[in-house]
Amino acid sequence: MLGHFLKIYKKEAAPVWSADELKEQEPGTCVVALKAHEVLLAEGTSVEMQFGVWAGEGKLIVQKSLTEEWKYATFFVDYMEADGDWKYVGYESPYGDENKAETLKRAKERLHKLSKELRSYPGDDFVDECLTGKETLQLMERFHTRVGQHWWTPLQLPASYILEQFKHALARRVEKINLEEQQEKKEEKKASLWGRFKTAVASTSENMYNNSVRKLYESVSKIKEVPDSIKTPMLQHHGIMLEGEQVVHFSGSRIRTGSFRGFCETTPGTEVGGAATGEPQDAAEVRLVTRNRALMIYCVDAIKRGHWGDFNLLTNNAEHFCRACRSDKRESIQVFNAAINAVGTILALLPGMGWVSSLLMMVLRRKPKGGAHASLADLEHETL
Repeated sequence: MLGHFLKIYKKEAAPVWSADELKEQEPGTCVVALKAHEVLLAEGTSVEMQFGVWAGEGKLIVQKSLTEEWKYATFFVDYMEADGDWKYVGYESPYGDENKAETLKRAKERLHKLSKELRSYPGDDFVDECLTGKETLQLMERFHTRVGQHWWTPLQLPASYILEQFKHALARRVEKINLEEQQEKKEEKKASLWGRFKTAVASTSENMYNNSVRKLYESVSKIKEVPDSIKTPMLQHHGIMLEGEQVVHFSGSRIRTGSFRGFCETTPGTEVGGAATGEPQDAAEVRLVTRNRALMIYCVDAIKRGHWGDFNLLTNNAEHFCRACRSDKRESIQVFNAAINAVGTILALLPGMGWVSSLLMMVLRRKPKGGAHASLADLEHETL
């Protein structure tokens, strides 16, 4: 599977072939087609990749996704022409002896079959099923008991970075409020006199909330320097476990992969490292879906750079990514539990900013019930 392949590939232990060299290989050979494979080798960031079975006559048999939506996808097994723009890396089975004739036979039996279940976007599950003759869920239950688990590790970020992230989230919040109010004014002009009155009454609390957000943004924007001597509450960096002790995680506005050891010890941007902690063990079916969602996002990020959006500590962090993979909900528990507390701590310790800290708490607690405007921390990322 993909994690096993990454572990071997990063050690430069797998053969790499051009399209012409691939034609010399025996049919039934399993390969991974890569674009910009040097980038994957150097950085562990997502690149376009496709697992497949070499069928000879210039073609691979692959599992293709007909959509690029991370929640729902349709998959189809078909041929793929060997192309000079790609490099082809040999894929060694992690499950024991390979029978290339049987592997090719199983691949051809799956040709043109359609699947609406959430499969693995790069097709590594398809190749493993062709290699073993077993379903992916069976392989998960037997060989991959931690794959698909959600893990996190301690993270302490500089106060200046946290405040900049907060400013950016506030700016987006204010921008959205302004757009919503412009739309409401257009609709108000079309409404009857009675309709305008009802709207004005209903909007009173929302207007107070919106003005508080603007005041908060105006005040925070004036802060030019924050001493990094200010110690902030501990945060967390999150990732989803893959095979081969690899982890997929969201960092630096890219979906990345890396070793589990590296994830625990040298989390990007952290001042302290520590042992990772995982969610309670999910059933194999749940872990498989979590893994496949993570790989869908990881692979589409290579095709559509910025597809998952810019990283923001409050509105689009690594926990948002992991919980979206695990539960289909893009949310972050630590936004209120730690990130907002960190912002409050910074503001309270800055000279003359104690009242801004109080205003922050008021803004977060005054979310209108059923109102059109969500609170800052509930703002969903809207690039998708």
